[in-house]
Amino acid sequence: MEEISAPPAYATADQLAQLQTSTPQSFDNIASQLHLHLAQSTIYVSPSPSSRPPCFEQLAGTSNGAAHHGDDDDDDDNDEVGAEVFQASGELWLTERELSFLAPKTGTGFRLGYPNVALHAVARTPPSFLSTSNGSSQGFHGCLYCQLDLSPNAAAAEMGVDGDDDNGEFVEMYICTPDGASLDQLFEALSHCASLHPSGPVDDDGGHPFSGFAPFGTSGSGTQLGDGMDQDDQDDEGAFDDADGDDDAELSETGRVRAEFQTPDSRYRPY
Repeated sequence: MEEISAPPAYATADQLAQLQTSTPQSFDNIASQLHLHLAQSTIYVSPSPSSRPPCFEQLAGTSNGAAHHGDDDDDDDNDEVGAEVFQASGELWLTERELSFLAPKTGTGFRLGYPNVALHAVARTPPSFLSTSNGSSQGFHGCLYCQLDLSPNAAAAEMGVDGDDDNGEFVEMYICTPDGASLDQLFEALSHCASLHPSGPVDDDGGHPFSGFAPFGTSGSGTQLGDGMDQDDQDDEGAFDDADGDDDAELSETGRVRAEFQTPDSRYRPY
């Protein structure tokens, strides 16, 4: 979550289509495509990020321990209510490169890379801190819930490589929009842009459907097959040979019936 003081540079789909009609002098100067712009939005974060931008101010009645009362059975609910919550109102941009927010009240905001968004979903019920605040949940039509991982390895798309998540900085973010239609647009835009930045290790096979198969004429280890088979093939050579036994032995009812068809006179003889 990096602080900014100006709107992001972006290009609309029509502007990018116009740029594709000719070869630009530099591809580095082409702005990222804009997928959504909301002139009005409110963002809540909890707990406070370690590098919280100055556009956020604390929501009244959500100080640490202020609402922690009751028995141990209600600890989870009390922790959620009593945690510090910070809010900011302003403009929101979603480009293919990042999510950007700017609050006109302070002239500051932040930008966030999509690999930092570990999870996002539409929440139709208001969070507890809005339910307990004065009238904040009235007319609530939903919000976009995001779980952020602000650790450096998440931004580098390396989350899950070493399996150590203890050093991660996890923050919950709620984005409220003016109406339900813009909320659905926000969810679709964020889903699309996040899909352009997959996190985790990248396979070296390039996604080829036959990348796991050995070349024709070779074994699974890559050894050329022929007169000189490897030792594993020699060991398995007799794996499917028939078991030794008497030719007259009949081992199953199926074998007996088959023998009767082969020698009809034997059906009246005892087995």
